[in-house]
Formats: sequence, structure tokens, C-alpha cells
Amino acid sequence: MKTEPIKFTTKKTVKEISNALRNICSEIKATTERIESADVFGVNEQKSDIGVLAHGKTAFPMGVPWGVQIYVYDKGIERKVELIALDNGFTSSFVKASFGGGYGIKDGIAYKMSTSKIMRDKMYEALQ
Repeated sequence: MKTEPIKFTTKKTVKEISNALRNICSEIKATTERIESADVFGVNEQKSDIGVLAHGKTAFPMGVPWGVQIYVYDKGIERKVELIALDNGFTSSFVKASFGGGYGIKDGIAYKMSTSKIMRDKMYEALQ
């Protein structure tokens, strides 16, 4: 899977970030799913305060699928935010379509990077 992240810090509270993300996800008609970010390998990774997969399809008649992973870490005086545009690639979508695969991350949907980046950038703007 290809990814293109934007990482930044902000003085906004986790609640303010959550509200802004909720609003933009509603505006762009995103489906959201919680991401469990616990460190399964026992390495010193901090669990995120917000971990969400936002995904959907554009409004075109042949909607283009997109996906963005969102992580927020409360670092005390500031919050670290990661917005990660996703691209599963043409091959995985072709294989799933050939074998009757459906839509949704659990069904192997292939997100398109250019569309994912547009949605990621809208989220970034909403958090400024």
C-alpha cells in the first residue's frame, strides 16, 4: 500500500481537533471507522488519542474511492497530527473486482491516491 502523510503539531485541544474532524468528515460524506493503535509488538509506541480511518467515494456517477488514516497524539502542550492519504493500487482493485470483491476496507477496496490526497488536504485545512 502506498501512503502520503502530512504530519504537523497544533496547540488545539484533542476535543477541538475531534470536533473539526467530525465536521469535515460530515461535509465530505466520509464513513469513519476507529483504528486500534495499541502497540502489538511491545515497542515504545504511544497509543493515539484519536485513530480513525475516514473513507468514501467521490460524487461522480462512477465514484472514485478514497481513504485517509487520521492519528492524533496528545503531547501535553501540543498535539501531533498525522493525516495519511492511502492508495491500494490498481492491481488489488482489479483482482477484487474480478472475484466479486465489494467496497470497504475490510473488502479490499483500492483507494486512489490523487483523490485520497484531495480529501486529506481538506482535512488539513479544516484543522488550521
